[in-house]
Amino acid sequence: MNSFPYIQMMRIIFVLFISSCLSLYSCLTLDLSKSETTVTNSNKSIHIPASIPGGIYSDLISAKVIPQDDIFYRYNDVELRWVGHDDWTYTINITLTEEYLTTQHQDLVLSGVDTIASITLNDHYIGNTSNMFVEYSFNVKPFLQLQSCHCHLLSHSTSAECLPLTTAQCSPTL
Repeated sequence: MNSFPYIQMMRIIFVLFISSCLSLYSCLTLDLSKSETTVTNSNKSIHIPASIPGGIYSDLISAKVIPQDDIFYRYNDVELRWVGHDDWTYTINITLTEEYLTTQHQDLVLSGVDTIASITLNDHYIGNTSNMFVEYSFNVKPFLQLQSCHCHLLSHSTSAECLPLTTAQCSPTL
């Protein structure tokens, strides 16, 4: 008996099985770097285009709000300290097609968000971040809508948020 046809048939069945399993767990990725994104400070005196991935300093330099010089040269770190003491809201406008809404899971995955932030999607609270070195995943399926979605990421001033914690930890207890 020749076992070659049997082995070939088992290989074909195995490949078909793996292919069908992968199609069940396939995912769509929406690249937010191509989305219309802006950033605004807390008193709304600055409203500029932003880039994802990116950071507030590079966005402010691109918009010519702060000088393009080295931000660490001479006293630039002192003169630009106001940037770190302000809250910044990133607004990401996303256009969704039916294809994205029909997938089983819809998660917003954030990586490298500096550091303390609150996230809303279409005016619904999604969650918080508290560590730049942790990847966060939020289920956003109930809040997505066809066509236009608006995601707001409010990046809180880390120094302002952490000052009460530092004071509480460093205070002597009597």
